[in-house]
Amino acid sequence: ELRSGLPMPTTVAELYEVASDVMLSRSGEASGELRRLLQAIFFEAQVSQRRVIEDMQLDEAALGLERPAALEAIRKRAAASPLPPFDGRAENGHFVEIVTGEYSGKRGVIVKQVHVQEGPQEAERYEVTFADGKTSSWLRPNQLRSSGLDETAFLGRAMAACAAEVRTACGQLPAAMRDALAEVRGRVARDELPLLSLLQTEPLQLQSSHLSFQEYFAARAICEEGTRLSGAPPWQWPAGWANVLAFGAEMGEPFAKGLKRAAGVEADFLDLTGKLGGDPPTVMRVVALFSGVLTTLNLGRNKIGDEGGVAIAEGLRGNGVLKELN
Repeated sequence: ELRSGLPMPTTVAELYEVASDVMLSRSGEASGELRRLLQAIFFEAQVSQRRVIEDMQLDEAALGLERPAALEAIRKRAAASPLPPFDGRAENGHFVEIVTGEYSGKRGVIVKQVHVQEGPQEAERYEVTFADGKTSSWLRPNQLRSSGLDETAFLGRAMAACAAEVRTACGQLPAAMRDALAEVRGRVARDELPLLSLLQTEPLQLQSSHLSFQEYFAARAICEEGTRLSGAPPWQWPAGWANVLAFGAEMGEPFAKGLKRAAGVEADFLDLTGKLGGDPPTVMRVVALFSGVLTTLNLGRNKIGDEGGVAIAEGLRGNGVLKELN
């Protein structure tokens, strides 16, 4: 009866919108603040690439909605925390710190790893992309220190050490958001919030009742003004983002523009020369979405391959926005 007189969903994204509304309606009253917070919780879980949602992520979600500058400042300090001990070999995708040379002190992600011959032995060289989007020249292994983690995993570990600081910052949230936080925790404990399932109470651990709801709400969050991505940029995303992008493609231009905005891309051009990483099919879908909201896109010095070329060609079909692709 909740859909009486309304048209049937025509896309999977519309189906999830209806399903989530019905589930929330049947579980009792859900305030606007509660709905906002739920979406933000799913978004934070997706960004951290975690199936299990921990108590701290509820605080981060609320803080990101009401005091985004405070959350960003905490994340900035966390990102500058010491790298964890790692005795292994640096690899493509690792978050690293440069320890010698012209880039000393800078941190970034290894985007290219090659083997070169030095006399009778084979040696490794690395290219690192920094937070400002610039890429290093070839670096030797002794010029960098690896965390052994990708950027998202490193930031998640660093933020876990800042849980108390995040909780303190949440004490200054508006009363309505503090109430919504308490309501989420209470209703999950009583099994009265069907979009979330309780795994354990102490420490609190939850998960989406089905991972696809997390992915749907993450896509919806990206469509909205003010959403900002932390961790790896979309052009270095792992396969865990594939379904979010599938939902987003159905949402159309609002998602593509939101993805560009959330990634901090302010201009109508984007230089991804030598910067593509992550899962190739997922990243090619990101590229296809970006091509619909940019006028210039540089993809040089990336191993795109035949399948990547096909994906880009599909994304360009009917595209009247992109003027230059290099």
